[in-house]
Amino acid sequence: MKKISLFFTVAGLLTFGMSGISQGSKMKGTMHGNSGHFKLASGLTENVDYLKGHIIFQVGDGLRSKCTNGYIDDQKLNQMLTVLGATNLSKLYPSHLPPSSKANKLGQAYADLSLIYEVTFQNNIPLEKAINMLLSTGSLNFADPRYVYKMSVFIPNDPNCQTAQPQYSYLNIIKAFNAWDTTDPLVGPKGQGDTNVVIGIVDSGSDLAHPDLMSQFKHNWADTIDGIDNDADGYIDNFTGWDLAGADYNNIVGDNNPQIMGSNNMHGSHVSGCAGAATNNGIGVAGVGFKCKLLPVKCAADNDTRSGGEGYIITGYEGITYAADHGAKVINCSWGGTAGGSYGQTIITYAAINKNALVCAAAGNNAVNQDFYPASFTYVLSVAASNNNNDQKASFSNFGFNVDITSPGNNIYNTVYNQTYTYLSGTSMASPITSGGAALVLSKWPSYTGLQAGQRLKVTSDNINSVNPSYMYELGDGRMNLYRALTDPTGPSVVFANQLVSDHNDMVFNSGDTLFISGDFINYLNPTTSACNAVISIYGTNTFVSPINTTFNIGVLGTNVSKPDSLQPFTYKVNNPLLNASVIFEVKVTDGSYSETYYLTVLLNPDYVNININDIGTTITTKGKIGWNQDGATGGLGFTYMGDEILYEAGLMVGGNSSYVSDCVRGMSSGASDADFASVVTAHAYGPYVSNDDVTNTVNDNPASPGTYGVQVRQNAYAWTAPGCAKFVISEYHLVNNSSTTLSNFWIGIFADWDIDAASYASNKSDYDFTRKMGYSWATISPGYFAGIRLLTNTGGANFYGIDNAGTGRGGINLTTTFSEADKFTTLSTFRQKAGDSSLTTYPGNDVCNVMSSGPFTIAPGDSVKVAFALLAGDNLTQLQTSSDTAFVRYNNIPINAGLSTKSLGSLRVFPNPATGTLNLIFDNRNAGEKYNLSLFNVMGQLMKSGVITPAGLGLNQQQIDVSNLPSGTYLYKIQGSEGETSLGKVMLQNQ
Repeated sequence: MKKISLFFTVAGLLTFGMSGISQGSKMKGTMHGNSGHFKLASGLTENVDYLKGHIIFQVGDGLRSKCTNGYIDDQKLNQMLTVLGATNLSKLYPSHLPPSSKANKLGQAYADLSLIYEVTFQNNIPLEKAINMLLSTGSLNFADPRYVYKMSVFIPNDPNCQTAQPQYSYLNIIKAFNAWDTTDPLVGPKGQGDTNVVIGIVDSGSDLAHPDLMSQFKHNWADTIDGIDNDADGYIDNFTGWDLAGADYNNIVGDNNPQIMGSNNMHGSHVSGCAGAATNNGIGVAGVGFKCKLLPVKCAADNDTRSGGEGYIITGYEGITYAADHGAKVINCSWGGTAGGSYGQTIITYAAINKNALVCAAAGNNAVNQDFYPASFTYVLSVAASNNNNDQKASFSNFGFNVDITSPGNNIYNTVYNQTYTYLSGTSMASPITSGGAALVLSKWPSYTGLQAGQRLKVTSDNINSVNPSYMYELGDGRMNLYRALTDPTGPSVVFANQLVSDHNDMVFNSGDTLFISGDFINYLNPTTSACNAVISIYGTNTFVSPINTTFNIGVLGTNVSKPDSLQPFTYKVNNPLLNASVIFEVKVTDGSYSETYYLTVLLNPDYVNININDIGTTITTKGKIGWNQDGATGGLGFTYMGDEILYEAGLMVGGNSSYVSDCVRGMSSGASDADFASVVTAHAYGPYVSNDDVTNTVNDNPASPGTYGVQVRQNAYAWTAPGCAKFVISEYHLVNNSSTTLSNFWIGIFADWDIDAASYASNKSDYDFTRKMGYSWATISPGYFAGIRLLTNTGGANFYGIDNAGTGRGGINLTTTFSEADKFTTLSTFRQKAGDSSLTTYPGNDVCNVMSSGPFTIAPGDSVKVAFALLAGDNLTQLQTSSDTAFVRYNNIPINAGLSTKSLGSLRVFPNPATGTLNLIFDNRNAGEKYNLSLFNVMGQLMKSGVITPAGLGLNQQQIDVSNLPSGTYLYKIQGSEGETSLGKVMLQNQ
């Protein structure tokens, strides 16, 4: 299996993940797991690709004692379910127990199905938001939609296609007749399969009365049809498989009849015949599996005709589980789509690792190189389709490094509904043909695991690269050859699995970094020799990396034994790559005449930098965006607090009038951001000089539309690991007016759409802290986090605008649809204190956005201004305020122990600034007999001057301070009254 590791439609996909089959074969797609934030894949349609109002999730093991079949005793999770309007909550696998150990002897983790639930909800909340609401509780391992998959059969438009190919050409080309004729000297004709080997047909059902199928079905004699669950497996009268989709796709209720009820679901009967139609019975066709049995698992509803007249696979993963639990050693999935998910991978892992079954899946019929699920999941055998006479790729078949093997799939004549036959084409046919072959391998070697059987098919396949020069290495190891699979001497089969690329730092691979490429070498078949070796090289031409260590001696590796290279990883140096460049690494394993190759793709020099050294994780981009590099909360870390995602979108906004604002946040085109900034200097880490993690980038607004200000902005971001600094990141902006026009009434700010606890549709609020010049938001669902933005500089005034994103009836700006230029300038330059206002009893919370800005500035041509903000998060408001004070002190170089108070000294003016010799203070004294302590600190935090100021009386007072003995430079002043009122600021001294 050759797949590339990258850090669904009926068409059967199959890829082996970490153990060869979709483990490290050519190119294996990255698992679409939920790392705190869920993003629905682009191009998916409600009730076509996923069911509205359905979420499947897995509860964390720590809540096991609080879980029953229909209830989870977790306050935060239940609060969120209430917000969603949950109508039903139930375990998907109530009879499953947790695995007795964490992993098998190869270190492959077992899947736990015992804590997987499905919830249905009725509130009109978009599914992506709803899933993130549940994930925000911190109680779940993953949450996914209930994906719906098509049975994508390719129907040739040639009117003579039914006579274009001989009926049995595909059996000839895979050497099925030769394979069936082989015998085992001890046990006889094992080439014809074994009735104890069962192929699970997870599809749209089957034709139980078809004369060429009816003898092939596996019956459950422990549960005869009598209305009683005799074998206590949770299914009543499941004598011949099961129907998990039932009669009505609008009300999914399973039953014990997997019989196809109409031509809309005939796909499953054709797949059944390809895998195991009765052979040598004098009628009809021959199935590849010969004597092996079929287990029909129906996963499409009787009345479903939505997919071009066909039904959708709506319970496919539950079908895989059913097949694995009921004895299927091979499970065929001739369906799929582009949506993956952690739930699907969990089910595949359960079938392959917990139950030792081989999952075969169709690679897809879109004629493209793409990840297609379930075929692209780890541990799946991904099957592409070839023609029946020349081994060329079928025109419709998907391809790529994620494919494991190819089998004929064009014009396959086989059984269909209503006891007839027809020709169908697709990877949907290639997959069950391969499944039948795998069943024959398991019949001959009954001790094999499913993954071993898949490897056996791969290493004995016929190389077809020479007749497919445009798809070199993208059709798996070759076209299945059943005769070789049953007769070739058994050699090794070494898989490069669990691949990891690291720089032992921030996992963003820039120039100068060293890449450490490691993984596990797992041998599934006969032992290797001491000469077994692995060599890594660059696939194609690439000068962005140079080799340091490219070999690893695997040596003798027994059957089902793993060896890591973590102590001697492959290493490469990164050399000045282009922005967002990628490199494909090729890992070739050899042992005598045996060889196998694996591929992995690594992204270099991305145009963003992740900061993740304290309680906050976020991303600084070259687009002006903060948190996410792309629209739709993709590319980057977002803004995480204690591992929880709390931000949907954030970015820089600058402007001086209502006609146009230069920004990188949502605009007039629904769902798309304005792209008003162009990169001048790519975001990159430097230092550490100012903080423990310094990041900088520079942009200009030359591309801005409908107008440009001609400004250039350098952003510096800082984060610290020091005590008290764990809950903020500082973003500093140096804006230069490169135009020939003075910019007046100019504002600089940050827009942020906070989704705190992901419950933004119902429970977020915003407010403003006047003392700290800090706008903040929080989730009202206890114990909701707080997040905020504080202005740290005194170069301009502070402004805050709280936005009710769903603003109908609440006043202010309504961002339900678009964000106009005029509205953007309004939020930059006018004040609105609250959003989700608690005084509006009808609306106890809302989906809120904030704009925190500074201005108005007048900036002459060639002049500049600096504005800095602290991006903050905390468990509560007090913690947020404390962190904001620390950020202010840290940024302004005032010692942490300087005693910053929450009280403010009113009406203070310090002039001139810069000052020479004498510093003047004008302030409003409000207390008779008051005295004030004055302190001046240098940029190192050292106290340079102190004294006591005694006002002449109440009201305005002016004091002169002699600073002539201090060296020139930047100083920070602190003036504090007896009641704790304090003013802080920065002043320049230019003494001679």
